[in-house]
Amino acid sequence: MSVWTMDEVERFHGHLGPFVVLGYRMGQAALERLGAPRYFGPRVLSKACTTPPVSCLNDGLQLGTGCTFGKGNIKAVEDGVPEAEFFWQDRRVRVRVKPEARKRFEDTPRRILPNSLGS
Repeated sequence: MSVWTMDEVERFHGHLGPFVVLGYRMGQAALERLGAPRYFGPRVLSKACTTPPVSCLNDGLQLGTGCTFGKGNIKAVEDGVPEAEFFWQDRRVRVRVKPEARKRFEDTPRRILPNSLGS
C-alpha cells in the first residue's frame, strides 16, 4: 500500500523524524483497516496539536491517507498527543502511541535536510 518512499516523505516534511514516519504508517494502517480509499472520502482527526515535534505526525498523516488540511478532511486539535481517529462511512478507527514509545520517539535524532534550514 506504500505510495510514498521515505525519501519523498523526508523531502515533503524537511526532515525524517520519528513522528512524521509514525503518522505516515498510522494513516496507511488505518485506511487498510477501514477499507477506505485514499484522498477523498476518509476523514482524520489528529490529536497531535500544531507544535513540533508531536505535530510532525500531521504531515505523516496527510501523506499516509491523502487527506489534507486544504481539502478539509483532516483536522488537528491541541491535545499534544500522538493519536488520531480515522473515519470512513460509518466506521471509525483510533490509533494511539503508548507513552513509553512516545518518550523514545521524542529522544530520537532527526535527519535534517540542508534546504530545510534555509541554507
